[in-house]
Amino acid sequence: MFQLIVAVISIALIAVLAAASFYYGGTAFNQSSLKGQVTALVNAGQQVAGAQALYATDTGSKAGTLAALLYDGKYLASTPAKPAAASNGTWATNGSTASIAIDLTGTPLTNFCTEVAKQAGGANPVDANLPSTQQFGCVGTASAASFEFRV
Repeated sequence: MFQLIVAVISIALIAVLAAASFYYGGTAFNQSSLKGQVTALVNAGQQVAGAQALYATDTGSKAGTLAALLYDGKYLASTPAKPAAASNGTWATNGSTASIAIDLTGTPLTNFCTEVAKQAGGANPVDANLPSTQQFGCVGTASAASFEFRV
């Protein structure tokens, strides 16, 4: 009988610990996902910047389109991957920045761009133009923004 009581108490304690980890750990899991998506965009921006540098070395000028960097896989083997926050966007470059539209609106967009600003060392979650002191950031308005990476 004593073993049965101990077993029931231990199962109850495990259930309480599991519930507490979901309750208190949920925000940590969400923040990690957000950080991962921002990091994926930064890595993709770095790939485009590296391809632009190689292109400029070969041709003497930067590529005006992503298609020029993808030509024969010489500079980029494929278009950089897109995280869930930008799944409908398309990477583009104009020779000075690489950009992709962010699919979020409202509070999720604000949270995403706040994390971008945090990683970029910026003051504002969304700027009208990419600040000259930042390598990357969210550009646009509070209701519609894109991720830009200086190449």
